[in-house]
Amino acid sequence: MKVPKVFYPQIFKKTAMANIIEALKRPFMGVQSLLIGTILVAVIIFASLNLPVGYEFGAVIALLIMYIFMLGYGLKCVTDKEESLPGWAPLLPLIKNGVFAVLIIFVGLFIQNVITAWYYPDLALLQSDLMAFAPLSILIAVLFLISLYFLPMSLVEFANEDHFLSAFNKEVIAKSMTLHYLGSWVFVVFLQVLVSAVMYPFMDWALTGVWQLGVFTLLYGLLTMVSTVWSFTLLGQAWDEI
Repeated sequence: MKVPKVFYPQIFKKTAMANIIEALKRPFMGVQSLLIGTILVAVIIFASLNLPVGYEFGAVIALLIMYIFMLGYGLKCVTDKEESLPGWAPLLPLIKNGVFAVLIIFVGLFIQNVITAWYYPDLALLQSDLMAFAPLSILIAVLFLISLYFLPMSLVEFANEDHFLSAFNKEVIAKSMTLHYLGSWVFVVFLQVLVSAVMYPFMDWALTGVWQLGVFTLLYGLLTMVSTVWSFTLLGQAWDEI
């Protein structure tokens, strides 16, 4: 089927061809920064999986710290316009932005999380209702997809404007409704799914021994770092060109 001319240039020429090759190369244009991010993620994941029974809350805190660092670094990839990877220093602004990014995501997912916690304390029940097309479960799924679509632009808007409330202004909606952003968003989702698909077969193998877990966490750290740079670089490019 022939793609309409109105649609084709926006996504496949202006977006998916908007320096995608440069974005895909970027994680490997700064070995030191790549290694720091890889080791950081690997250490946190390895430690969280080896906590004694009863310390599950510690694992949650460890993962939250990891997300703060990775989101903060991802936002730095948005604002740093150099082709090579930015460094991790200074850490304080990076951590601050990571904390704000977590808060933005929390606000963006607040409504559906409250509904889910209230009506579906057991997530297995939510899954069952989704399979049965129950109206409330469909509403939660739709709200989640809407948030999943707008949140990346909210994060990029915050990174560029350096103001928390800018993540929720009307510009976010306007920029998110462009085909340019849609193309970048689709590509980012594809990259995240691809990374998950690569890691999934190794999950059971990783639990068979200490060194297997070590290899798994290093691979996970590398892919997390690479996908973070890819995603935020592409989204940042889309924001610049809208």
